[in-house]
Parts: sequence; structure tokens; C-alpha cells
Amino acid sequence: MRLYLMRHADVALGKKESAPELTSKGLESLKRLLSHLDEKEFSELEEIRHSSMESAKETARQFKKIGGLRAKVKEAPLLMPYDDFRILADIVATGTSNVMLVGHQPNLGMLASYLLAKESRFNLIELKKTGMLCLEKASVEKTQDAWTPDWKIRWLINPRILKKKLC
Repeated sequence: MRLYLMRHADVALGKKESAPELTSKGLESLKRLLSHLDEKEFSELEEIRHSSMESAKETARQFKKIGGLRAKVKEAPLLMPYDDFRILADIVATGTSNVMLVGHQPNLGMLASYLLAKESRFNLIELKKTGMLCLEKASVEKTQDAWTPDWKIRWLINPRILKKKLC
């Protein structure tokens, strides 16, 4: 199982509060992100879940549209900035299908930290707008250690690095 955590893109609020559009910067960052990812990466993605905030909803909708994905897009609880990420971690841990969560800081960073380190007192990962982290459920192996991680980092993309030309 893979879990994709994505912070929302820049959204223009104001005139169209009920249906905001991504800013040109937000749209461009989504396109750039998708252009750097293998098209097969999301082939088995079943759902894109987003918070109730319009910025996350529009980011999820546009990600699906630009990526040409078949995944269902739906609103989900516990993705607001200060919701209890530990409850969300328990829900995610019982899943078996690939899911993307589109939300906000500090919630996503704290969720990632908790899944990776079983620690809720610090934030190991801070996602920038349109940043994405891919976690993968670790295979369960019996070890002599008292603790083995349930999740591992597969990759992390900071949108700022995508602006630079790589050799």
C-alpha cells in the first residue's frame, strides 16, 4: 500500500469563494510535479481524499484532471490543519489500497512523522505548497528489535527543486 500526502497548491480566493481556481503559480506547480513523476506511479491510485477547505478540494480535482487519473475524488474528515492526525493514522493503517490525501500543514507533516516514528511530539516533515510525500507500508518482518517501522519513505518532492534545471 502506498500513501501519498500532498499539500494543496496556491488557490485564488475572493470573487469565487464557492469555486476557487488555482492561481497560475498553483496550476504550473501541479503540471511541473506531474511531469517529473512516472505516469505509472498513480495507475493503482484508488482515491484522492481532500479536506473540506476549497484549496484542497480544487487541488485534488485539478491533480486528477491534469494527471488523467481514474481515482475517485472525495472529501474526507481529519484533514484540516489542526485535526487529530493520530486518529487519521489509525484509519490509514487499516487500509489496503493506494490513497492520496490532499490537505494542510501542520496536519500532514505531523501525520507523516507519526506514521514513520510513532512519535507525536515533533514534526519531521514540512510539506511546502504542492509538495508531495509518498509513504509505503513496510513489509512486516519479525526482528529482535522492540520496534520496527510500519511505514517507509518512498520519495519526497519539494516543489522548489522542480523550478531549477537539473543537469
